[in-house]
Amino acid sequence: MSEREAIVVEADRDFRDALCDALKLLCELTPVVAPAGDRDALRFIHAQPSPPACVLVNAWLPGGDGMAVARELRSDPALAGVRVITISTSSSAEGGVGDHLQMPFDLDDLVAAVRGRGTSSGLHHA
Repeated sequence: MSEREAIVVEADRDFRDALCDALKLLCELTPVVAPAGDRDALRFIHAQPSPPACVLVNAWLPGGDGMAVARELRSDPALAGVRVITISTSSSAEGGVGDHLQMPFDLDDLVAAVRGRGTSSGLHHA
């Protein structure tokens, strides 16, 4: 893993593919797909040799809890510099876990969240 990579934790294949395409084309990051289960995703992220630039995680993972993934990542000192972005239909992230994108969001919102710049209608800061 490197600071030019982004980990995507998303179960819906079409949405995950769209996120990966946007990360590659607009943010110039290499997307890396993690398993969509909360425990599996955490094991995958912690097993990487170096931290990614960011992690995008759906707050509502099937059979899991994306918010728990985000909270654990934010509490890990080894990942302190990693931008954690949750995604859901809710208007805000619970528990102050980092940036949050409310679906639907536009590509400008995604780019702003990944780059940590400004706010727009779909981007909320915790």
